[in-house]
Amino acid sequence: MEKLKEKIFLFIVVIALGIIFIPMLFTSSHKKMHLAKTAPDKPQLAANTSSAQPEVLTQLKQQIDKQKEQIATQEVVRDKTNEEAISQAKVKEEQEQQEKQEALAKAAAQKAEQEAQAKAQEQAKQEALAKAQALKAEQEALAKAQAEQAEQAKQEAQAKAAAQKAEQEAQAKAKAKAKAQAEQAKQEAQA
Repeated sequence: MEKLKEKIFLFIVVIALGIIFIPMLFTSSHKKMHLAKTAPDKPQLAANTSSAQPEVLTQLKQQIDKQKEQIATQEVVRDKTNEEAISQAKVKEEQEQQEKQEALAKAAAQKAEQEAQAKAQEQAKQEALAKAQALKAEQEALAKAQAEQAEQAKQEAQAKAAAQKAEQEAQAKAKAKAKAQAEQAKQEAQA
């Protein structure tokens, strides 16, 4: 950038020197051509030439100052544009970073939610399995108890039936014996 500024300044200086010296050359040639005719007016021409040079220098200085102001203005505009571009790039980068962080946070939340759901489903499955096993064990215990009760009732009924049969047999035997004894006694009495 410094080299560019130097080139611009040198270009302005060359133009300024051209503005100064070219009119002076034309003035010098014109003065030589009309020297005889204008000899009485030589002091006046010299005065005009000397008075014209400060005006040219003033204009040159004004042009140089104007060019400097334009360059300074362009630099300010360029710096401002660069600052705006940098600021926009920084804002864009921050937005992208924020969006990236939000996406990562969202993905992490979704993953955590999925893991929680999977864990809850597994826990519910385990609880249902344990409940089914407990229910099956309870049903088996109930069936076993019912079978034992039925077997016990059967055995009790069989024992009761056997006792009744034995009692009936004993009673029948006792009646037969008593009848035989009575018959024998009757026969003995008749004899």
